[in-house]
Amino acid sequence: MSRRRRQGRHRWSARVAALGGLLVLPAAAAGIALATPDPVPDPEAVLVDQLAAEGESVDVIECAVRLGGRQLRIGRLDDRAVDELVTSCRTAHDPLVDATAEPPDELASVDRGPWTLGDDLALDGLWAACEAGSGEACDRLFEIGPVGSDYEAFGLTCGDRPDVLDCRELDAAEG
Repeated sequence: MSRRRRQGRHRWSARVAALGGLLVLPAAAAGIALATPDPVPDPEAVLVDQLAAEGESVDVIECAVRLGGRQLRIGRLDDRAVDELVTSCRTAHDPLVDATAEPPDELASVDRGPWTLGDDLALDGLWAACEAGSGEACDRLFEIGPVGSDYEAFGLTCGDRPDVLDCRELDAAEG
């Protein structure tokens, strides 16, 4: 978590605590007990704790957090989504697995985002820039495109350029 984000949370938590104190004092004086709500756990922290308790490796945990990032910002993942993430990450980090094998056909419970060109204006813009030769746009498209989508695949292949192994080569060629 960034320092700025922690500071922002700290300022808000201090304000909320102060406000809570203003509400508790009159209630306490009147003999009324107020229950304080439990803080909502961070979905990412919950996933990390769950996977660590299950004995998963650090590589698999980091991979699962990275792949589930978009959904984790929304809330907790269901058991099926966690299982799919862990299976994918174990496979990706297993040296005995053929790296050229096709990925699973769908990871629908992990990401239900836009799928292909025409589904999302922002991703379409990155697609066009990638196609025009921007390696940075290709990398960004791969990073934020939904898992298993045409957006992700187009970014991964640097805009369907089989001769380019690193999309940054496209930007270097222009400069």
